Amino acid sequence: MKRSEMKCELNCQLGALFAELDAIADNPDAFSTPAKEEALARYNANNGALRKNVIKFSKPTPNLEYRKQRRDFSHAIRRVADEIERLSFQALPEVVNQGKEKAKKALNSIPATDDLELLKEKEPFTAYCAIRNLFCNESTKSILWIDPYLKECIFHRFLRGVGRDVDITLVTRAVSPTADPEKRRARQEFLDVSNLFAQEHAGRYTLLTRPHLHDRKLVVDDTRFYLLGGSAKDAGKKSYFTIMNRLLSFVERN
Repeated sequence: MKRSEMKCELNCQLGALFAELDAIADNPDAFSTPAKEEALARYNANNGALRKNVIKFSKPTPNLEYRKQRRDFSHAIRRVADEIERLSFQALPEVVNQGKEKAKKALNSIPATDDLELLKEKEPFTAYCAIRNLFCNESTKSILWIDPYLKECIFHRFLRGVGRDVDITLVTRAVSPTADPEKRRARQEFLDVSNLFAQEHAGRYTLLTRPHLHDRKLVVDDTRFYLLGGSAKDAGKKSYFTIMNRLLSFVERN
């Protein structure tokens, strides 16, 4: 889901959260005190899920977090119930209107440019298809994939459908000879499949190792640069996954 789409969805969730309190604020005399208390109780029970979604939205990548906007949103949401309980239901119309506007302002102040795509957690197949599309459908000339922890599964998951005339370069972190046996075994499995892949892509496939790698990056056709928010093989399993599309000049400057 693109950032703009996610923000639109969050605004809809905000509207749904306030819907019952809005109705009371518009015509408070039409609701009994028990009805108002029940509406407030539902608001308290349901706002946690929305705040959780905004927390995820406010941190699109591990290195990017809009903490102030997130705090302002949570404060506005919580303050509605606190102020109504403190001032009684007579203050409900004013408190609800102010709280909703402050929450909306905080939410919409979080940037939502579509150069950043968020893939939902617990949707690993959707994430797999989105990432595979970068390799198989967007690449026509070259692929440069940088990831410190590449595994053997990436060949059949993501590279199998890449055209034979596309130059592929993989860059991964070197594994020390003194590393624990599990790491050395996993690397050998990766190298075994890499050698098989190289035999069918002679002159078009290069594997490089570097001692120090951290970020996961993908460059397609020397024109499109993607910063991946985690390991492609685990995308969408337990947490959301980000794909940030940046200009190639970012690569050249760094």
